[in-house]
Amino acid sequence: MDPDLVDKIIRDQLIYKENQLKIVLKKYIEICSPSEQLNEEKLQTQKQEFYKELNLYEFQIAKAVRQMEAQKFDGQQNQDLKSSILQRSQVSQQEIERLKQVYNIEEAIKKNKQSYEDLSKQIVTFDEAQEIDKKISTIDTQINSFEDKNSESLKKIKLKEKQIQFMMHIMKDLLE
Repeated sequence: MDPDLVDKIIRDQLIYKENQLKIVLKKYIEICSPSEQLNEEKLQTQKQEFYKELNLYEFQIAKAVRQMEAQKFDGQQNQDLKSSILQRSQVSQQEIERLKQVYNIEEAIKKNKQSYEDLSKQIVTFDEAQEIDKKISTIDTQINSFEDKNSESLKKIKLKEKQIQFMMHIMKDLLE
């Protein structure tokens, strides 16, 4: 940027937009302008007033600088706070995801535990293996007994059939 342009911008900003600077410049011009009506006391008074106005202006500039520094500091603090909040938010989100996973695992464990309890109740209601073996052997014995009785009955039936056939044969012979 052109240095003359920078000087012009500064001059425009300071002279035309700053009321306090206008006052200081007016006082300076009054002191510097040759005037025959000014006596030594009046000149000293104007000089003191000029220094007061100049000090006031320097104070206002220092105040403005401090305000800008405070705003910059506040901005930095806000930025730090924002990044801290975002970071904590991300950590919280990760913790939420982890807790969701833990919850899902606990739910699965709970379902499995319920299934195991149901199975154990069913197992308890079944007879023991030895009792089942005894029942099977008793039933086998009964089946064998029925088969024996059945075979005896079949033998008797066959014998009766033969007897009937023999009688029929004899009756046929007698009828002839």
